[in-house]
Amino acid sequence: MKLGELLKDVDIISCGAELCELEVSDLTEDSRKVVPGTVFVCQTGASFDGHDFAPAALEAGAAAVVTSRRLGLDREIVVKDARAAYARMCSNFFGRPEDSLKFIGVTGTNGKSSTTHFIYELLTALGRKAALIGTLGAKTGAAYTVTNNTTPECMDLERILAACKDDGIEYVVMEVSSQGLALDRVYTLRFEAGAYLNLSRDHLDFHKTFENYAAAKAMLFSQSDVCVVNTDDSYGEYMLGASTGRKVTLSAKGRDADWTARDVEISPKGIGYTLAGPYGARKISLPLFGMFSVYNTMTAVVILAELGFGFDAVVDALGSVEPVRGRMEPVPTGRDWSLFIDYAHSPDALENVLTALREVCSGRIITVFGCGGDRDTTKRPIMGETAG
Repeated sequence: MKLGELLKDVDIISCGAELCELEVSDLTEDSRKVVPGTVFVCQTGASFDGHDFAPAALEAGAAAVVTSRRLGLDREIVVKDARAAYARMCSNFFGRPEDSLKFIGVTGTNGKSSTTHFIYELLTALGRKAALIGTLGAKTGAAYTVTNNTTPECMDLERILAACKDDGIEYVVMEVSSQGLALDRVYTLRFEAGAYLNLSRDHLDFHKTFENYAAAKAMLFSQSDVCVVNTDDSYGEYMLGASTGRKVTLSAKGRDADWTARDVEISPKGIGYTLAGPYGARKISLPLFGMFSVYNTMTAVVILAELGFGFDAVVDALGSVEPVRGRMEPVPTGRDWSLFIDYAHSPDALENVLTALREVCSGRIITVFGCGGDRDTTKRPIMGETAG
């Protein structure tokens, strides 16, 4: 591929005409991966600045370096925004596979994995070929392929999307993380629908402030044609304000919304509620635990109903959906006590899980939770207090 093809639609400040004719074989933002023929794109991170490694990349045989400021180097291309440039270049490298796919994105602190899983399973039940990308990896068939991030890095994401295109997949359902949004990993994607679930304390090691965290989440709704927002959450109105597409609201607490969950029942046998909206009302009963399962399932149904799949058909398909692995997952013990595994990794998520279990538990609840040593340490005492 010629460098000029790789740079298509990139906002360039300066680039020598002769560079556009160079043949390139690869693209990276990691200087350690540079081999002859690679284009190295300088990124500025929390701990390192890729611009410091640009000279070494050229010495290693890089065809060119892409920078966001002038460094005075040979084979240097200066762009307005290196992160956006990298996303677009990765897309170009794989032939822009996203142009042939339809995207549904879900963001929020808690519930992304379950909600995207439900959407994926519903699409499959409705006869559509779909893929799922999230915390558990990338699923384009029966099994998951491991990815390093909830929302993969640009090159990894575009590689997955290229495989989706080749496999004839129509819909890609994604967990869209705040980091993925802030780092422009989904910069080239346009979502048919984006959904907002909730916002609670998490990832402040990366975002530094809660305001930055919320602003990152809100970025999804400037890239979505339909914006489905949980207005029971305190940041729901904020997300609506950031939405540039058609706005759709939902509530399970009696608020005035386009879609509402009425007569909510939560018992040891599962959840039950009546989902009412523009296309009618249907009773939903599922063997899932907790109020969060009400929000996750209704969000999945609302998204597909709003995308024209037929409200009744979607609700009928919901009965065949299996719970997602590692999300309030029961583990058989063969004894007179129950064991559940859940991904809860924030104070709010842990509280939701323990509250749901308390509603179905007649004895002690023993809680074991982890809180990674290199991540947000400020939530540790809160989670300990929550468990206590």
